[in-house]
Order: sequence, then structure tokens, then C-alpha cells
Amino acid sequence: MTAGNPTPTTGAAEGTADPARRSNLVLASSGPDSDAVERITARHAQLAGSAAALTAQLLEATADGDRERIRQANMALLDWAQGSLDSLLGAEQSVVDPAIRQEDAGLSDRLSIGRGLVTSTVLRLTGLSGAAETAGAAAELRVHLGQYLRSFDDLALPLLARSSGLPLSSLWSEIESLTADDDTSVSGRAAAHTGAAHCECGIVDEPAFVELDVRAVPHAIRHATVFGALDAIGPGGGLILVAPHDPLPLLAQIEQRTPGRFSVSYLDRGPEAWRLQLSAASPA
Repeated sequence: MTAGNPTPTTGAAEGTADPARRSNLVLASSGPDSDAVERITARHAQLAGSAAALTAQLLEATADGDRERIRQANMALLDWAQGSLDSLLGAEQSVVDPAIRQEDAGLSDRLSIGRGLVTSTVLRLTGLSGAAETAGAAAELRVHLGQYLRSFDDLALPLLARSSGLPLSSLWSEIESLTADDDTSVSGRAAAHTGAAHCECGIVDEPAFVELDVRAVPHAIRHATVFGALDAIGPGGGLILVAPHDPLPLLAQIEQRTPGRFSVSYLDRGPEAWRLQLSAASPA
């Protein structure tokens, strides 16, 4: 589609406890730029989902007073934050910021400050040892990340999508190439620390599964948010998914994306909400 015939696309990222307000219209100058908007918002939704799941695991472990689960959850959060999250934020800074600064220096500064709050909170997390302080910093990290993602998706994306300069699709392709070996999945390094907890007697305790209610998440980013949360679940762990309907298409996508990784059992079948338990396979 030519620049004179904008392609509308919806997109926004959810990064706080209440994602209901994320549904903005972005007018892209071309079909490829419209596709880039969708890829960017989906990537950000995965980040938000991972942050939500990892933070919830740490908060629940802290509430239970389980020191080993606290340690594992903190390690998982840090591995993800210092890996996938840091990689994407660094790529966005190096690739997107110069283009934004040409159009709006103030917005560039705002995004830089937002990223700085995220990275400084991660750095502070590495030096904390108290359970309460660690849990508080984790919750703060999720808030700062949500604020940054909202600024990027609500302000930077529309600016870049309508810009006559370097196409947004080219910018995002460069970012994807820089982060190709370090996607938002934490099922490897980070999620290896999460899942069922073990007591000293060798008995495996029942895992405390995080509940993710997607009824308030905009449909455009709902599946990506779930994918991000599932990426934060390690072997033997799980997730309680709350949906407004029977999520059969989503379950099919999850199976296609990670064949055989999750087993599904229904806890409630409507009429107002469907609650499903998705359990990750334990290591052999």
C-alpha cells in the first residue's frame, strides 16, 4: 500500500496489572509498516506477559515465606531481565531512538528515562537479599516496564508509522536481527529456575500456579500476552488461565508453538469465565 493510503492497525502493549485501556489505532504509511506495528505490539505484549508471570511467582513465593522458591523465582526474574528484556531494550535504544529524536527530541528523552528506570530497577534487584525488598523491587520493575511500553506503543509507534523517513518495517527488521538469538522466551535459562519447589526431605511440593486473567486484555494482544506468560513457566510449573470464552483457538496455537509442552485441564467452564490449568511437562 502506498504512503498516500494509510493502513490502519491496532496495537498497544500491556505491562501493568490492569491492561484494559490498551487499544489504540495506529495509521501506518504502508502495508509493511502496518505489519511491523503488529509485530512490535505482539513482542511487547510477550514482554509484559513474561514480566507479569515472573513477578507473580516471586510475590507468591514471598507471601508463602518459602525461601527456596523465593530464590528460584528471583533468579528466573533476573535471568529474563538481564537477557531477553535487556537485549530488546538495548536494540530499541540503538536503532529506534535516533529516528525518534529526529522527529521529537522530547519523546526520545522520555523513552530514555523510561528505559533507565527499568534498567536501574533490575540493577537494584541484583543487590537485594531481603525477601520483602526483593518483592517490592520486582513489582516496581513491572510498573516501570509497563510505563515504558505504553509510551513506546502509544506515542513512538504512531510517530514512526506516519514518518516519511526510514520505514518502520526497516527499523524493526534491524531490531529483530539484533535480538534473533535472544527472543522473549525464558523457557531455557530463566524458567529452569521456576516450577515445583522441593523441600529438604526430597518430596516435591505442589507448585503454586500463577493466575492470568485475560478478560480485560485487548483481543489484539491477548494471545501474545499469554505466550509471554507461558514462556516464563519452567518445567513442572504451570499457569491458571482465565478467559471470557472457551479458548480453543488459543490452545491450538499454544500446541503449535510448543508441541507437547503443556497439558490442559478445565477448572471452570463458564458461563462468565473459563478457568484452565496449563501444566508444563516436568523434566525427564
